[in-house]
Amino acid sequence: MSEEKSQEKYMEFQVLQQQLEQVQKYNEELESKLAEFNSTKESLKEMKEIKDAEMFVPLAQGIFTKAKVSAVNELLVNVGANTAVVKPIPQVIELIERQMKEVAEIKEKLDENAMQITQRLSALVEEIKAL
Repeated sequence: MSEEKSQEKYMEFQVLQQQLEQVQKYNEELESKLAEFNSTKESLKEMKEIKDAEMFVPLAQGIFTKAKVSAVNELLVNVGANTAVVKPIPQVIELIERQMKEVAEIKEKLDENAMQITQRLSALVEEIKAL
C-alpha cells in the first residue's frame, strides 16, 4: 500500500513539475511581450517628433528600403481578420497600453498559479518523505 501511495505521489509531483515549467516558460514569453510593447510605445513617442528624416522601412521579413519621411502622424494598424485601419499615434499608444495591461493581468494570474503549484510541490515532498 505504501509503495503504491508513494508512486502516486511521485507521479503527481512529476505532473506538477511539468506544469510549473510550462507556466514559467509562458511567463517568460509574456515578459518578452511586455518589453516589446514598451519598446514600441517609446518608439512611437519619438516618432511623433520626427519632421524630416530618412529611415529604413520594412518591405518584407529582413528586407528594408530607405525612405524619406516628412512627418509621422498616422499609422496603419492591423485590427484582425486581415483588416487594417489608419490611426493617429496617440490612439495607437493607447491601444498598446491596453494590451500591456491585459498581458500584465494574465502574467499576474500565472504568477499566482506558479506559486500554488510550488506550494503543492513542497507539500508533496514532505508527504513523500513521510512515507
